[in-house]
Amino acid sequence: MFVTGMVAKPFLEKIVKQLSDVEAKVLSLPIPIAAMMTSEYLTRELPRYPELIEWADIIIAPGFTKGDLKDVAKKLGKPVYKGCLYAYDIPILVEYLKKGGELSTVNPLDELLSKEKKRREEIILAELRREATKSCFEVGGKPVSPKYPLIMGEVFVNEEVDFDTIASKAHRLVSHGSDILVIGSSRLPLDVVADYSKKVKRLLNIPVGLDYFKYEDFSSLSDGEVDILLSFPADSILHFNPKEEFRKTAVVLIPDPFSTTVGDKISSLRAGLKHAIDKGFGKIILDPVLNPPQQAFIESLYAFKTARKEFPGYPILMGVSNFTELIDADSIGVNAVLASIGVEAGVDLFLVTEESAKTSYSVREFRKALDMALLAREMEKPPKDFSVNLLVCKSKKRRGLKPQELVNPVKASRPYPLKADPSGYFKIYVDHDQEAIIVEHYKHGDSKPSITILGTDPSAIINEILERKLASAPEHFYYLGRELWKAKTALKLGKDYVQDEELF
Repeated sequence: MFVTGMVAKPFLEKIVKQLSDVEAKVLSLPIPIAAMMTSEYLTRELPRYPELIEWADIIIAPGFTKGDLKDVAKKLGKPVYKGCLYAYDIPILVEYLKKGGELSTVNPLDELLSKEKKRREEIILAELRREATKSCFEVGGKPVSPKYPLIMGEVFVNEEVDFDTIASKAHRLVSHGSDILVIGSSRLPLDVVADYSKKVKRLLNIPVGLDYFKYEDFSSLSDGEVDILLSFPADSILHFNPKEEFRKTAVVLIPDPFSTTVGDKISSLRAGLKHAIDKGFGKIILDPVLNPPQQAFIESLYAFKTARKEFPGYPILMGVSNFTELIDADSIGVNAVLASIGVEAGVDLFLVTEESAKTSYSVREFRKALDMALLAREMEKPPKDFSVNLLVCKSKKRRGLKPQELVNPVKASRPYPLKADPSGYFKIYVDHDQEAIIVEHYKHGDSKPSITILGTDPSAIINEILERKLASAPEHFYYLGRELWKAKTALKLGKDYVQDEELF
């Protein structure tokens, strides 16, 4: 028997009628909505329906019910459990029970399934990481394997900056999921870029690499000074003369610049690989180069698939920024697709950049996308219905939450007029590097803020404003709530925020 409130009764009865091989009834209690129910309320109300209680083998209360239902079950002498949070998931609940699943008196089914699903997925990913340790070689102690590919986050520096700036971005990329950090530059001297890399390695204890435009300058480095070098055109290897054999340092080979067809790329990589082995390189990674959209992108994908078959003993790298940086589309969806493509193609490493505003947080997005793709590969299913997902702006399905009828509807058309608050005014900013909302309070007539508040939670910021009495007008708090939630949304999405402007 399903217990519900008055508002949800028609919808719940409609769903129950559609259930097959199950005899179920709906008991509507005299309470408007199910979310108002508590264990105490059920203990008091359910005994008033003895015939239905006697008929039922199991009583399922709404998932939103507050409190532990074990005392309700003791009172009735029948099993009483929490069901799902939303009525449209009742068919899932019924199938779960048919398979022998157990419900809880404390947690709704949604939480039970979510925790179990997450636990199973974490076991799968942990096993993949374990299997990856059997790889052909490591980069700075990280095993390189398509079983669990590595993410290389890049910090691009084209002018000398304070190291704290580089360290801040490097720390963020690592916290978002980078396994390896790459310092890239197309202008600075190699010794400056290499110095940045070594400082990052000491600070974060993580493998580091160099992405440099003059590959011939790599000959001045000693083996193992950095963990990986990007990238050597295949035809350059013959002219490269390092100080010693590179056995500890991983090197990335790319096809000659004029290799356009798949055949040309593979032939170029084959020749470059031979020369690299002859030169004494011990850790060689091949990058067939991902082409930008509408510029032989499909053909470049075929080159990755071909390279995987042609060079089975060598890792493959895919630089996804060639696509994400060259399409005006939200990176979150693009990264999801590229991760799935790369995993299916057998890629071992992904180079991910965040050089433009539109690719902010790409490393974090790619980490989730990669886990989704790996779980899909292992379970032999599309990358959907996992505990991890990249649904940020859109919902997976409609919950159908709306009133049964419109009572005395009034159309809202006049915006609320805002007036100056005698306590002062605020300027609001979003700092994506610090991942924080910054709120400055100004007294009328002052050019400098009286105080600056930093945070990520709008309610915590509002609480600080309340405690410090920085605002007094009710309409001002309405305004602050609106702007702070816009700022939080912008921070979460990596989107630009400008006070008083629409976010979308």
